[in-house]
Amino acid sequence: MYVRKTMTLVEDIRNTVDSMKHSEMKKLYKGNNIPLDTPLHSDVKRVIEKILWKEAPDLKDKMPESWCKIEDGISISFVHAHEPSVNTHCHFETPLDDKLKLPPTYSRYGTDCRIEQSDATALIKEWLLGIKDQEKNKKETEDMFEGIKTQLTTFMSKHASLNTAIKDLPELEMYVPQEYLDRLAEETVRSKPAKSTLDDDDDEVELDMEAITRAAIAHRITSSGT
Repeated sequence: MYVRKTMTLVEDIRNTVDSMKHSEMKKLYKGNNIPLDTPLHSDVKRVIEKILWKEAPDLKDKMPESWCKIEDGISISFVHAHEPSVNTHCHFETPLDDKLKLPPTYSRYGTDCRIEQSDATALIKEWLLGIKDQEKNKKETEDMFEGIKTQLTTFMSKHASLNTAIKDLPELEMYVPQEYLDRLAEETVRSKPAKSTLDDDDDEVELDMEAITRAAIAHRITSSGT
């Protein structure tokens, strides 16, 4: 069946790309929570208390808890190596039976506890590298899908129908909602072979076929759960 190119069709294709992007971004995002009862959590707790007691470290174990601030959560910022302007912020939480013992002068409404690279343990540095890689992968994924969306939008602008678009780019099917593909598959009595609307004089649309195919196949595999 002849399926005319409409702005709604183009927007639905763009929405499909966005849906794929959000799905992949969600899969990549592991968050920056620090799990309880892990060596990393223990390291961070020790570092926080060390930093906040640095003016009188000898008093930490001598001062009664009733004189101190006992907290089960605190806002912290990790400074990345070689990127002092880039911080990783998170809310550090503790178990109820192992709360933070902080100086009497501590206020939870002040600035974050700032953890410099010089304060970080090997475990904390490794965790921060993982956070940085996660952000890098998310940015690359976002850029890839935005590029695909732009390319497919430009490609569709060169066609008057979905028939000719898929004839020229079979991979487009992976980004077209099923309702349009179902209409495309319907037989009509007076159907004619689809002809490309691309003229020889038209500027050729540059398509990253590897990215277009790889992204769609990866999304299909993830969605099917295989």
